[in-house]
Amino acid sequence: MRRLLSNESKNRRKLQLLSAIMIITGYLILYAVFQITSNSEKRNISQEADEVMEFLQSSCQKYDDYQLGNQVENLQNLQLKAENLCRYLNDIVLSSNDQLAQFEEDQSLTGIWILDADLNTEYYADRDQMERSNLLEQILSEDNAANVQQYPQKSYAERIVLDDSSYDYVIIAREDRDGVIICYEDVTADDEDMSEFSLNSLLSGDSFRNNAIIVITDGKQVLCSNAKEQVGRMMEKCPAVDIEDGEASDSDHGMFQMTSNGDNWYGKHDIYREYYLYVFYKDSDVFSDRQLVVVMTLALYIFGCLSLTILAQYIRRTKMKRKEKEYHLINVIASIYSANLALYPEENIWKPIVMSKRLEKVISHITQADRMLDTFNRERVAPAYQEAFGEFLKLKDLEERLGDRRFIGYTFEDVEGLWYQALLIPQKFEQDDHKQIVMLVIRDVSEQKRKEMTYQEDLRVTAEEAERANAVKTDFLKRMSHDMRTPINGIRGLANVGKNHIHDVDKIEECLDEIMRSSDMLVDLVNNVLNMSKLESGGIQLTEEAFDLQEMLDDVKRFVNVQAERKQISLQINSAEVEHYHLIGSPLHIRQIFQNIIENAVKFNMDSGSVNVVCREFVSDENTVELEMVCADTGIGMSEEFQKHVFEAFTQEDTSARTTYSGIGLGLAITKKLVNCMNGEVSFESERGIGTVFTVKLPVQIDRAYYQLSEKKDPLQVMKGLQILLVEDNELNMEITEYMLTEQGAVVTEAWNGKEAADIYESCESGTFDVILMDIMMPVMNGLEAARCIRASEKEDAQSIPIIALSANAFDDDIAQSLAAGMNMHLAKPLEFQKVIEAIAALVVQ
Repeated sequence: MRRLLSNESKNRRKLQLLSAIMIITGYLILYAVFQITSNSEKRNISQEADEVMEFLQSSCQKYDDYQLGNQVENLQNLQLKAENLCRYLNDIVLSSNDQLAQFEEDQSLTGIWILDADLNTEYYADRDQMERSNLLEQILSEDNAANVQQYPQKSYAERIVLDDSSYDYVIIAREDRDGVIICYEDVTADDEDMSEFSLNSLLSGDSFRNNAIIVITDGKQVLCSNAKEQVGRMMEKCPAVDIEDGEASDSDHGMFQMTSNGDNWYGKHDIYREYYLYVFYKDSDVFSDRQLVVVMTLALYIFGCLSLTILAQYIRRTKMKRKEKEYHLINVIASIYSANLALYPEENIWKPIVMSKRLEKVISHITQADRMLDTFNRERVAPAYQEAFGEFLKLKDLEERLGDRRFIGYTFEDVEGLWYQALLIPQKFEQDDHKQIVMLVIRDVSEQKRKEMTYQEDLRVTAEEAERANAVKTDFLKRMSHDMRTPINGIRGLANVGKNHIHDVDKIEECLDEIMRSSDMLVDLVNNVLNMSKLESGGIQLTEEAFDLQEMLDDVKRFVNVQAERKQISLQINSAEVEHYHLIGSPLHIRQIFQNIIENAVKFNMDSGSVNVVCREFVSDENTVELEMVCADTGIGMSEEFQKHVFEAFTQEDTSARTTYSGIGLGLAITKKLVNCMNGEVSFESERGIGTVFTVKLPVQIDRAYYQLSEKKDPLQVMKGLQILLVEDNELNMEITEYMLTEQGAVVTEAWNGKEAADIYESCESGTFDVILMDIMMPVMNGLEAARCIRASEKEDAQSIPIIALSANAFDDDIAQSLAAGMNMHLAKPLEFQKVIEAIAALVVQ
């Protein structure tokens, strides 16, 4: 406590001393700045005053030169007038002053004296009728008149000032007799005009920096000043008289300092010819920047002092924070690490910094470092890690093992199954005893190790799944190779049989039927694979098309019955409980669902077994029904374990049996996804060795248009006389389709590409064609572009004429593209001509 109080007292004294130093330093800096700024501004004002003096001297010189020129010009003019008078006297006999007055008036003279040989006035004339005897006395007081009379070739001219008036006069010798002529002019007004010009124009338009006051005197009164109140003042009333009287004190840089009317002034004065020149500056103008500089210096000094104080406080707080961090770091280390031991290898001793109670019981009684480490390894480390951990704890080769690293670590499991990480961290030599220290820190990493092991396990499972997926893919390719080759081999074999019995019509027909069935199997296989890919990517698109449920069931039965007959399986499909057979939905996908389930029931059945299919209809509302198909078989059934994976792709319970049952394990996976897309349900019950029952429920719409059509006309009757524009680029397809249509009584116009079809349509009148059958993939212009061109036409039936797409592209996105291009329906190749006729009839009637 006493030490703390002592430190506080020292800090207080340091703060007081620092404050005193700052105050004294600030005062000295301000004083120096005050003096430097004052001298600088005085020097600047002195230089400026010198410039002003030079300007005033130049102006006075110009004024004197101008005044002298005017005076010489006036005197010359006056002499010419005097000479004229002399000649005038020679021409006349002067008898009275009136004659002289007339001449004086003509010559614009102020007055004339004509003197005799004794210099007495003989004639006199004055413009103002004034006797100017004092002027004559002033002129005659000098010997100029007598000198001119003595030497007639001379003349004399001068300007004199008398009684506040200025006169120009000329003296010349008379030619008519002895004597002189004196002509004079009163130029007082001219002097005043000239003085007015000089005083007003000398400083006119000139402004002086720092509000300088200019005064020009003749020693008696102020002749000129930019301070109007000073102009005309007598010197005894002008502040400049204080300078002449010696009352102004000298200042720096050749300037004087004086006080007038309570104001301090600085300035300079000079004498130029007969002029006295003065320039004055008010002290506030002389030291205009001094106060600002001092204030700014004070502000900067205060700012600097505050900055230093803040910096000192920041450094002090930083040191305090660093100490706090060190303290917290010790606490954090104590909380993170289970043990923190200081090892001294040279002395073979150790000191505990942080140590748990459990560890303390094991090693606290051991003083030697090597024995303590050996005991720790033996008592706390799991046997599987003791040997490696013992090598890790060896301190002799620690420097070699470290290399460029700052520490080395080892993770081990203890006897209780917990995981720990140990680090050996060499420290710098102590400054006191130069002994090396190695820190051994140990922390619990059980949670991290658990996550790592979990991650590794997940990685292993993922690798196994990837390997399994790769195996599934390989198996899929093998299955595809087998299942595609089987129908292809059948087709090729039947083709050879047909060649050998080319004249046997019955045999040829049998072979063609078998070829159709094999090709159907191949098409179904390809469609299954491609549809599964579509379903997996979410690209499947359902359609809304009219179909006949009974025909669909019959087709499925015909297709599956081939396999059923081979295995002597009884296949029964009962649809007696269905009221509406003509429905609207996605027939391609509904057929695929029914066919996959029924085909599996036959495929995985016992020889001489049975498959019973029942279709029912449950009415939801006047336009929608729910179809339920129940398929029961007496087949091999499924185990409970396989039932969990029955809807997964590429799965079969017994892969060795695929050579017997064929297939690639996609049928039920596709069925499940399609049923889900249609918002339906699929379920099953199965027992190994007894059989399986599948139930499918699908919502579909009733084809009201068909029932309305069936009440009116038979589709075959509708076809008779129909004008059909058939667009097809394949000659064989064109020939077959045209034949089938004309057989039903239709009139067909051919077009071999989309552009030709659009041109034919545009060239014919509206209503020429009843329907357009359009192929998609064609040269020049495809069917989609042709349909858009027809729909964009300005003809009356451009929007109403039915357009049916005929294309080998049968995927959902192909159908969507056809509908988006403006077509009414999309039929997939190979064509079923009964469906084509029904589609044409339905669209034409609508």
